[in-house]
Amino acid sequence: MRRLGFALGWVPVTLALLFPAPFKAVQAANPLSHPLSVGWQANQKWFTQSTAHFELHAPQELIEHLPRIAALAEQAHEDISQSLGWSPAQKTQLVLTDDTDAANGWATVYPFNQNRIFISAPDSVNSLEDYRDWLGLLIRHEYTHTLHLDQARGVPAALRAVFGRQAFSFPHLFQPLWMIEGLAIDQETNFERGEGRGQSDYYAMQMRAEVERGLASLGRVSGLNRDWPAGQAYLYGAYFYQFLREVYGDQAVDRWLKSYSYNLIPYWMNPTARRVWGEDFSNVWQRYQAWLQKHYPVIQTNDSQGEALTNQGGAAYQAVWRNQTFYRIEADGHSQPRLVKKIFDGSGVASVQQLATIEYPGGFDVSEDERVVMAQGRPNRQNRVYSDLWLWDAQHGWQRITHNQRYRQAVWLTSDELIARRQIAGVSELHLLSSTGQLIATLWQGDEHTVLGDFALHPSAKKLVAMKKPPGESWQLAEFDLEQRAWTWLTQNRFNQANPVYSADGKQVVYSANYDSTYQIYQMDTDTFELIALTNVATGAFAPIVTDKADLVFQRYSAHGYDWIRLTPEEQVLKHLALSKDNDQAWSIKPTLETEISLTEPRGYQPLKTLKPRAWWPVINLTPQRNQWGVMFDGQDALARHHYQVNLAYDDLAQQPFGSFSYQMDNRYLLQLSRSWREGYNASKPDELVLLRAQDSAVFGRLNVLNFQHDQAAIHLGLVHETERDVWRDPRLVSLPSTQRTDVSLVWHWDSRQTFRYGISPASGWLGYVALDAHLSDKGQIGSSYQGKRLQLDLKHYFHVYASQVLHTRFALGYADKHAHPFVLGSERGVFETALFARTDYPLRGYSTTGLVEQQFALASVEYRAPLARIQQNWQIYPIGVRDIYGHVFVDNGLLNQQIYTAVGGQITLEAVLGFRMLIPFTLGYAKGLDQTLGQTQWWLTTELAF
Repeated sequence: MRRLGFALGWVPVTLALLFPAPFKAVQAANPLSHPLSVGWQANQKWFTQSTAHFELHAPQELIEHLPRIAALAEQAHEDISQSLGWSPAQKTQLVLTDDTDAANGWATVYPFNQNRIFISAPDSVNSLEDYRDWLGLLIRHEYTHTLHLDQARGVPAALRAVFGRQAFSFPHLFQPLWMIEGLAIDQETNFERGEGRGQSDYYAMQMRAEVERGLASLGRVSGLNRDWPAGQAYLYGAYFYQFLREVYGDQAVDRWLKSYSYNLIPYWMNPTARRVWGEDFSNVWQRYQAWLQKHYPVIQTNDSQGEALTNQGGAAYQAVWRNQTFYRIEADGHSQPRLVKKIFDGSGVASVQQLATIEYPGGFDVSEDERVVMAQGRPNRQNRVYSDLWLWDAQHGWQRITHNQRYRQAVWLTSDELIARRQIAGVSELHLLSSTGQLIATLWQGDEHTVLGDFALHPSAKKLVAMKKPPGESWQLAEFDLEQRAWTWLTQNRFNQANPVYSADGKQVVYSANYDSTYQIYQMDTDTFELIALTNVATGAFAPIVTDKADLVFQRYSAHGYDWIRLTPEEQVLKHLALSKDNDQAWSIKPTLETEISLTEPRGYQPLKTLKPRAWWPVINLTPQRNQWGVMFDGQDALARHHYQVNLAYDDLAQQPFGSFSYQMDNRYLLQLSRSWREGYNASKPDELVLLRAQDSAVFGRLNVLNFQHDQAAIHLGLVHETERDVWRDPRLVSLPSTQRTDVSLVWHWDSRQTFRYGISPASGWLGYVALDAHLSDKGQIGSSYQGKRLQLDLKHYFHVYASQVLHTRFALGYADKHAHPFVLGSERGVFETALFARTDYPLRGYSTTGLVEQQFALASVEYRAPLARIQQNWQIYPIGVRDIYGHVFVDNGLLNQQIYTAVGGQITLEAVLGFRMLIPFTLGYAKGLDQTLGQTQWWLTTELAF
């Protein structure tokens, strides 16, 4: 997941701006996903308060935080508006939520300036550790996006005044992500206070690793790639503006921002660079690479390499050492992560066993009898991502033991008890739980300014050691007495101490810290406070484990990610260290705010205040036979719970309006109305229009009526009404009868698919669909076309084969009463997702949709998917690139009326990257229907937006 996540809300919003109709069509086709909405629950109350530059919204349980949020936001406005030379014309909608158990947020300028702020603070060292006030830093980052992207001058500003907040009126949208995120990181960074990623030792470590491997090219960073680190655009953008000021002068950033805000031509990067800095981006990037090599040189050490326990790289998952067995999470980025154990015998020979696969890997602990407790962060139907505890044993597999209790870590206290930590509304807690997840006691509860991170239990089980962040300070170490329920500080300095564990005898605490600007592993005697360095790596060392033989196992960072290393006592550095007194800080001083604000009294949230459309787009289609004109617009409220889109036009031949209206509330309610035309042409004169039939449809959906299987499965209810009738015809034609269809559709939908870092498609899981449709009208009624019921099943399975190769199988069948609407098999353009309610069409490649129409059918398909090339290059700073090329081969079989129809074929997909962030797959496909009568040879070239 991206940190401080402009990217979380960015991609879909950008698509909506640049391609409003296709984006909304994707949303309408997949109403189960509503990513921008706040988390909702029944009867939850929201409140609003206003300042000079912000409308602030929070649920009732967070309303007490709004005065401080208001002060932080106004302080950010005062600072950043001066720094960037811009102030928005309207207030920014700032929404405070507690929807996710991770540190994050996002910003967008469409349909209005809005910032989403998650109150959950970082609780580990992962690049976000350098903050004095988490919400203050997060607001500065996200509000920088607002003040950056909102800038428009000259013609773009004039067009915004006419057409509203359309994409072309936001010149700074059309830049690579590393420039957008880089500016936000630049503004969040404060060297004097030691805040932000631009000055952090963690980011410096990552950049040194990049320099050692070889810095990425401009084209590599500017496009979409799967490289490590996952936030590559953030890392390379973090230092760019500091570089500009040093190399091109203090005004270099100001000149760029102002000049680019006049650009009407999208992606006008090189001309602007030549105008502002005197050279194009290829030269600027060469200078930047030289600057990075100078400022982040490779550190030469006499590091003893030790034994590499893994050579995988990737994310920094936790591990456990118990009884000469090394338990860890193995995630190769191609397939589902696995929990494995490596058993060492007395001679040093190891054997590896897989214990279980994991859907959402997290921190875990292993008991003496090999039961595993793991925290897993899972999305739920209410648009939240909560972390809960799962228990695994060899007999029962995974079992969920807490539900929406938000535990981020748990360790075994005894065979029947757990100690777990969580963070709710920004407040950290320690709980004593039973082994079945029941709360026994609250051991400690902090305040909103104190954050609790990773902890470990003492061998005596009478105390624990934890990383703890006091108000306004860096990460410190503290011990908690489980009997007295009291804390004792072990460190008080300006550095970050993390990942503490005890030695086997409990006399020392071993942990990671950045005492020499590089994260190393240290050992502290808890009686004498004597410090000894155990590692001397060139990049960074984290997550230590001390075995019963005093071996040190830890994670070493490289340009490929994290790997586990084991050092024997003889290989450890064992260098004594004394911290100087000037490292002490002011202790436990809460952050102060300098800006005085005027804040209104809380009032109930009113969605109508922000629902009005903020942009419109003309629809014009002029032909010799007919003219069409109209308007498109859409909108949402500040909480993004209500979304609507209107496409309204008039056809002068039909002398009737047409278009569509869609509305969705959360992922619960869906309403879609549309009128479109089915056109008929003269067979002898293909350009002569002779018939217009109006196709009207109305869909009402109640989504997520019931949810189960950990919210992966749901029951949905829909009402669908469709009619078709003549509205204009050539006098020579006979009038066609009108038809209508009214269905109630009950749908069971199950989605456990997972896509991994390097995957070209989902690589594991199931996608299931079962629907019962009932036609409400009787066939004998005037204008009624269908009666009876239909039952259909569609089941897909994804199985990982090897290195992102996937075997995809599909089985579907349907039964309809004699007078019910039939099913249609066939396809002329590959496979596309079909409707949620009243589904009729099923793909059978190699056959036309006009030839296979029956009341019963069965469909079976086997498809092999494999990557062909991983290019991952943008064309320098131009807005076009390629990510991957991959192929499918398939066999389709359809059974209708006791006849089997078989087709074979394949397709090749090229993933084009347009505009730096839009992934648009272009697919060339071929299918050969083998039936001698109805089989066809089909070719298709298709594309669809993917994000």
